[in-house]
Amino acid sequence: SHYNMGLWSSIGIVCILLVGLNVKAEFLKGTNYGNMFLPEDWMTGDAESIFGSHYGPSVQKPWDVERFSLCDVTDDRILRWLDDKVQEYDFQKMQDYGVKLLRVPTGYWNWVDIGDATPNCPDNVAARFRNLQAVKPNQYEPYIDKIYQYASQHGIQVFMELHGAPGSQNGEIHSGCVTGAEHNGKPEHYFNTDWNKQIAVDSIGKMAEKCKQYGSTCWGIGVLNEPQPSGGGAEPTDDSLHWFLEDYYAQAIDKARETLSWETPVVLFSWTYDFWRWGDNRYPFEQYGKIMWDTHMYTGGSSSVDEVLGYYDGDLGKIQEFQWKQGTDVIVGEFAFSNLNQGEDQTWAWQQYVDAVFPKFQEKVTGGALIWNFDCQYSSWSMRGMEERMHVKWNL
Repeated sequence: SHYNMGLWSSIGIVCILLVGLNVKAEFLKGTNYGNMFLPEDWMTGDAESIFGSHYGPSVQKPWDVERFSLCDVTDDRILRWLDDKVQEYDFQKMQDYGVKLLRVPTGYWNWVDIGDATPNCPDNVAARFRNLQAVKPNQYEPYIDKIYQYASQHGIQVFMELHGAPGSQNGEIHSGCVTGAEHNGKPEHYFNTDWNKQIAVDSIGKMAEKCKQYGSTCWGIGVLNEPQPSGGGAEPTDDSLHWFLEDYYAQAIDKARETLSWETPVVLFSWTYDFWRWGDNRYPFEQYGKIMWDTHMYTGGSSSVDEVLGYYDGDLGKIQEFQWKQGTDVIVGEFAFSNLNQGEDQTWAWQQYVDAVFPKFQEKVTGGALIWNFDCQYSSWSMRGMEERMHVKWNL
């Protein structure tokens, strides 16, 4: 019987290991539906920009802020923008290109209504967050539904994520608000408080409910995009940001699991240079369900396709090691072809890059890789532009 006990405990351990590794995911290829709920000034030409005169009076911004962002839009033009931008044609194109997974950046104000309250931040910034909150979740919901429905009709799974956190997790335009003047190239920003964390956790709860509503069309949800420390020694520092994220991620996962199945991925973010900060198997499957990690790879540029492909090697090595440490998959939620310095007429070079990059990533990355972005005024940042203007053939 001792022999049997030993055998059974060995089998038990093997089963736990298999469950913990949770069987390697399919490598999902796809793109991002960025510049929708979170318009970015650089991605759209002046004539169609949400910040120019196309949708009403030109938007004004505080003098000490570098860039236009959605929190300086004082009317509801975002709804007319979304009417123009969210089109079934896009999903037909994605299906033609072979897109399997679509990541959709959203902001907390798309999900929760906190009334007259605002995130913790200085009063002048709080007033700008009120602009964001003036258009309510029930006004955004039809567009969120439309994305799920179009995706479902075209065989694409959806991955919505929190790109704009309360108080901003990076102070960048893509968080919905450029929150302040820059110190050492980084705007001050204010996500790292308990109240802001609570608003974010509530947003993840709503995101999870919407995910469940759409069943298998919803692949999973992401709890945060690209957090950054502040510059010039201001809070959050690298260390305090990390401790804040450790706790936020645990709370966000728990909130999502109130609604989502154990197998539905809840995706956390880390930059590759912060991978070392995370303890081994930090959010174990037994306790948290299927966790995946998102990271983004943007590198230096070159006119040589081989050289550009080589620039990914350092990050790919870190990703491979991190997957072992965490016992789960990493997905590259963003990368772009804009680091190839070639003319738009050099179709051969772009095609060579496109054909080589996914197999290269797939040697090291188990979760998948998503292009930034589906559409953009600059072709090298646009799946659609690369096909329509550079004549690249997509076959993901």
